[in-house]
Amino acid sequence: MLIALMGDTFAKVMEQKEQFGLQTKLNIMNDYTEMVLDRSEPQDKNRYMFVVTQKSEGTDDPNAAWEGNLSVIKKSVEKGLTTLQKNMDRKLNLVQQ
Repeated sequence: MLIALMGDTFAKVMEQKEQFGLQTKLNIMNDYTEMVLDRSEPQDKNRYMFVVTQKSEGTDDPNAAWEGNLSVIKKSVEKGLTTLQKNMDRKLNLVQQ
């Protein structure tokens, strides 16, 4: 279970590594913006930095779209348990009859 959890986390990070890399670069650029600005000319005080993120459909949770290996394993086990329960109920009914 621990290996599945670690693999799930690693897969999630690797899937989003480009986004994390770009976000890190933007944060570094933001830190050095003050050094680059020309102090001799008047600066526009209404400067903004817009950060655009992908919105998951139907939910506000940014991780809702992610369905990693751990979720797949969980669904597989739940499906197997449901099938097993149905088979046991059917066999129990046969024995009772």
